Amino acid sequence: MGLVNVQQIARVQSCLAEASSLADLFAEKGFEFPDRVASWLRELESSAREAQLSVVPRVAGLRVSVEAARRGFSSGTSETSQDKGRMTRRKARHAAAQQALRSAIELTLEAVRPFEERQLRAQDIALTIVSRSFERALWPGQGKCTDMPSMWQTMLADPDLGSQVRELSALLGLGQGMMLVARTMNEFANNGAQ
Repeated sequence: MGLVNVQQIARVQSCLAEASSLADLFAEKGFEFPDRVASWLRELESSAREAQLSVVPRVAGLRVSVEAARRGFSSGTSETSQDKGRMTRRKARHAAAQQALRSAIELTLEAVRPFEERQLRAQDIALTIVSRSFERALWPGQGKCTDMPSMWQTMLADPDLGSQVRELSALLGLGQGMMLVARTMNEFANNGAQ
């Protein structure tokens, strides 16, 4: 798993959060549900591509299924026929969109899970680094972090913190690791180092 920008994964997670409003629209039997799902799938596909997630082709396939249903085609046949019983074109479009929505959510959650776990691990490490550096009086003035590069070098050279600083860099990359520690330090200082 290569380094992925935290903001790119956050954009994918934001798309996933929008699924709730689509579920509400489905429950309300909103006529625009298939169109909104198709649009959402397009956005999810774009976000997943930027985050370099392997789900992109599968999301594209789901989007094609919704588009085919919107045009009156059903899976396994060339066109929806009127003699198929009670399945109207509208119901077929809604069913295809509902299935695509559910499938996209499941496969994207599965793809994002390792990044979420890595981010949680990184946050735990950052909190440990900050609390230990506070205990050891490594912060100048025990206040907000103003010079992260020099603080980073100080923590890296510390025998107790160095391995955790290196692990954090390995998880997130140097820049994002520094940003997370700086943000955690500032939050820690604002909360009175409880």
